Amino acid sequence: MHVGPWAHSGFRTTLILAFGVGLATCLVACSSSPEVTSSTTGETQSEPQTAVATPANPAPLSASVPIPAPADTSANTAPPENREIYPGVILNRQERFLDLRARVVGREVEWLELLACRPGTREHESIVTVDADAKHIQLALLLLGLEPGRPARAEQTDDGQLRFHPPQGPRVELFFVLDEQPDQPIAANQWVVDQTRGETMPGNTWLFTGSAFVEHQQTRYFLAEANGTVASLVNFGDELIGRPTTVSQDGGNDLWTAHTAVIPPLGTRLTLRLQPADASAVRPLGPTDPPKPRP
Repeated sequence: MHVGPWAHSGFRTTLILAFGVGLATCLVACSSSPEVTSSTTGETQSEPQTAVATPANPAPLSASVPIPAPADTSANTAPPENREIYPGVILNRQERFLDLRARVVGREVEWLELLACRPGTREHESIVTVDADAKHIQLALLLLGLEPGRPARAEQTDDGQLRFHPPQGPRVELFFVLDEQPDQPIAANQWVVDQTRGETMPGNTWLFTGSAFVEHQQTRYFLAEANGTVASLVNFGDELIGRPTTVSQDGGNDLWTAHTAVIPPLGTRLTLRLQPADASAVRPLGPTDPPKPRP
C-alpha cells in the first residue's frame, strides 16, 4: 500500500488540480490548508477513494531546471528507428511504439498494485522498475503523438456531494520484450493474476493518464516522478499509465498478484514496450514537431 507522507505527518490538504496535457506547460491551481481534510470518494458512497500525496523528500521539478530536449532536432532528417531520445527511452516512430529499459524486481508479490515503478520507490508492490525518468516517458509519449488524459480524481460539488471521476486518456498496450526473444513481445497482463482464482488479468488495455503537477510551498512537482508511479493497476491519482478501473489504492490489495511461474528471475534486464492501441488516438507529428500543449 502507498501511504503518502502527508498522512504520516498529520499534514492534511485539499488540492483542486487543473491538469495540463503538455509536460512543459502543465498548470496547476492548488489550494492548501493544514487543517482541512481532502475529499476523496465518488459521486456515490460506494465509489472508491483516491488519495494523492506529495512525498516527504521529493526531487522538485522546478521551472528553473530545464527538461532536456530530444537529441538531433535536424529539420531535414527524420529520427531513425529505435532511437534513444532520453536515457532508457527508445522511440520508434515508424512502428509507433516506445521502449523502456527495465529490470525485474518482483516475482512473488502478494499485493500487486503496480506493473512498473521508478527505482527506489515502490518495488515492494511492482514487477519491474524502469530506468527512464517519468518526465522523459511523458515527453516521449507526446512525441509519439499521444495526448495525455488525467488520473482518477474526486471533487466536492457546490452542494457538498462527492463526485468521482474515472481515469481518462488514450488507450495503450503494454508488452514485455525479453532480450533473448526480441521478436516475441509478451502482453503485460500475462504476468498478473487474480489472487483468488489464479486467472490472468483480463485485457491488456491501459490508459495514458499523464500523472499530474502539483505545487506545494512554492515548489512544483511532477507526481509520477516524485512517487515513482509509472504503470499502475489501481488508481493512486498520480500514475503516468493507469488501468480503466474504479478500484483505488485502498481497495486493490486483494485483487492482483504476480504470476511467478512466467516471470524471469529477479534482476533480469528486459524492455517494457508502450504502444498506442488506437491509431485514431495518435496525433501525426513531423520529424521535429515538439509536443504542443492545449490552450
